[in-house]
Amino acid sequence: MERIAKIDIHSHVRPHRVEGSMLCAEDLLPIYDQLGIEKAVILPFLSPSLSKQDRSPENSARIAKQYPDRFLWFTAVDLTEPTVDGRSCYDYLSEQKKLGAKGVGEITSRVWMDSPAVEELFECCQALELPVTFHISPDFNEKYGVVDDLGLVRLDKMLTRYPKLIFLGHARPFWSEISRLDNQEDRMKTANEPVEEGRLAYLMRSHENLYCDLSAKSGSHAMMRDPKYAADFLEEFQDRVLYGTDITSAKLLFPYRFADFLEELRTSEAISEGTYRKLCRENAIRLLHLQS
Repeated sequence: MERIAKIDIHSHVRPHRVEGSMLCAEDLLPIYDQLGIEKAVILPFLSPSLSKQDRSPENSARIAKQYPDRFLWFTAVDLTEPTVDGRSCYDYLSEQKKLGAKGVGEITSRVWMDSPAVEELFECCQALELPVTFHISPDFNEKYGVVDDLGLVRLDKMLTRYPKLIFLGHARPFWSEISRLDNQEDRMKTANEPVEEGRLAYLMRSHENLYCDLSAKSGSHAMMRDPKYAADFLEEFQDRVLYGTDITSAKLLFPYRFADFLEELRTSEAISEGTYRKLCRENAIRLLHLQS
């Protein structure tokens, strides 16, 4: 079958080689070539574990400019700060969009999903037509992530409040909701049993502005744990699922396993050729207003 050039909706790239997690472009691009990834979206990662240079939106823009055929970029803000370098959230994001930012995220600030800071961000993103990628955290004990309750009830509220804003869901507490959960502790577990349809499908059916970021072990495992349900999920929501990797180390094997898994769904016709093309490429082209 024809190899489809993928677009990775979720990447993190260092400006130079450093020992430890997260790769520079020179180390990441050969992996992308193996996985058949044509382009990737660099997401700033505003975490205290990284240096200011590594985590800045300016760094993401610089790398995308250096490799224009391989990278796009999102911008980001720290929601624990009242302004961005003295500018309002709207003014800052407006400037970033003019500079080429295709969206906002990964939002990792430890604040409630429905806090005033998040509401202001979402209002600005909706007005500027910038999709937003968020990392969900189950509580304030995690190092980073926007906090929501079991059942993603605060996200549900935000999806209703900002119906024209595209939300890209990501992280284990988001993807754990693909199956029915009985308690808070299950939100961070790697479940292996077959999916018993959970809250995520309800939210997807209720809100056309909710999209799914398939990246990381959280997204890929949510699919691979139950191939039959995964095929049904991808078919039903084929216009709102996007391929991603979230590769942070050259030693990770799940991106290869997930690429093989998706290819097997395609070749076995568990999902249609059209669905495969959409999730690997076409949905990202539409969302980010790219040329096909």
